[in-house]
Amino acid sequence: MGMPLRVVALVGSPSRPSSTAAVVSQILNELPDSIGRTLVSLNDIPAEALLSGDLNEPTLQAAIEAVEAADGVVIGTPIYKASLSGLMKSFIDTLPQYGMADKVVWPVGTGGSLAHALALDYGVRPILQSMGARHIIQSAFFNPADLTVPEGGR
Repeated sequence: MGMPLRVVALVGSPSRPSSTAAVVSQILNELPDSIGRTLVSLNDIPAEALLSGDLNEPTLQAAIEAVEAADGVVIGTPIYKASLSGLMKSFIDTLPQYGMADKVVWPVGTGGSLAHALALDYGVRPILQSMGARHIIQSAFFNPADLTVPEGGR
C-alpha cells in the first residue's frame, strides 16, 4: 500500500472572514478521510516575504513545501478585475516554473456575478498549464450570494 493521497488547498483571499476560505474549507471537508489535507491561507504569509520571494521566510517556505508534497491542489481565489487575486498570483510567482507538474489542480473562484466565472478558464487555467499541471479539473465558480458565509468576507 502506497502513501495516502495529499491535497493542499490554497486560499488567495486577503479578506477575513472570507467566502473563498469557506468554500475551500467545505471542499476539504468533503474529501474522504483517507486523503491527507492541508489548508493554506496565503494571507498568513507576510506580504514583504511574498512580494520579494523570500524563500527563507518560514510561512512562505511551509506553503511552498505543502504544494510540492501534494498530489492535488485546490486554487481558491476571489475574482478581481477578471483575474485571480494579487495574493494568489504573488504566491504562484514564488513557485518553481513547473511547480504544478504531476499534480491534479482544481481552480475554484468566488465573485459577485457569473460574469466573473470565465476568469478561471481564461486567466487561471493558462497559468496552471504553463506550470505543468498533469490534469486541471473543470473550474468551479461560486457567487457569495448563493452561499452561507461569514459576514463581510470575499
